Amino acid sequence: MAYEAEVGGRPGLGPTTDSAPDNIRARTAARSCSAERSARRERTGSVKLQTQDGERSGRVVFHRGSGHKLQIIVVRTDDCIKCPSDVCVKFKTEDIQENAVIDLVIPQRKYDDVVFHQTGNYNDFDRKNWNEKDFRWLLDLEGPETFNNKNFNRSDEKGFNTKLRVQSGRFYTYQRTNSMFKANVGILKDQVFNVAKVMACDIWLADEETLELRLPGKPVQSMKNPAKYEVYFLNTPSCDPCKMSDFPMVFDAVEDGATYKFDLQLEKSGPDEAAKGLCLKIGGSSVIRFSDEAPCMGAGFGGGGGFP
Repeated sequence: MAYEAEVGGRPGLGPTTDSAPDNIRARTAARSCSAERSARRERTGSVKLQTQDGERSGRVVFHRGSGHKLQIIVVRTDDCIKCPSDVCVKFKTEDIQENAVIDLVIPQRKYDDVVFHQTGNYNDFDRKNWNEKDFRWLLDLEGPETFNNKNFNRSDEKGFNTKLRVQSGRFYTYQRTNSMFKANVGILKDQVFNVAKVMACDIWLADEETLELRLPGKPVQSMKNPAKYEVYFLNTPSCDPCKMSDFPMVFDAVEDGATYKFDLQLEKSGPDEAAKGLCLKIGGSSVIRFSDEAPCMGAGFGGGGGFP
């Protein structure tokens, strides 16, 4: 998965479910095979995005099985012209413990204020009304489209055991697939739709604030305003490019996942384009590959309640 975080200028993302402070600057983006929502999920290696009940922090949970390799890369965007050479990379590791808890925190801030970008009415699931950055392009397994707002019992025993906690920022869809899909579940049975291909979170910093990446067993990576950074969380599969969807892996996060498991069926193939505007080239015929037709996207668990 690729999760990118940039410390820098505030993007204009349009309407959101909650407002973010005007004096904050930064960005986070993601590719992985599953993420949990209160936060939602996206896929390339396996992650799960969520917010905890009673809190407004975001959580991403990575699947460490089935040949996926988790990497974290920190790039200072001033050096983007030197990418993809290692000159532009300020920190990179693949040595990440299973069961690790990774944090993106602002030490000067004593509160959590994660929000999720969406267009208009929260209950409007007519996709033609959504902005292309709407968070809901990441399918929510606990939302109304799939199992009618069912809350699942979560499990970390089948691979989803490495967690990222995000204290602040706005999560959104950075890139959708050009390909169109169908799914034999819920109200999705009657639709042909795009899905999220790359997810992001913009993190805004006040003048004296610092964003810290804390990873067990590694030095703390500090990113101070006004410098700009991108932090990538890449949980990529061994296939390159992949011919089959990894979407069913998201059900490894559910205790009785086999009962509910479904896959995305490709309805219309679209061009395989790289994500634009990032220092590292991911997707398309670029350095870090993933297929538009099998985007390795994850899913969300919008019921909240946390993860083991």
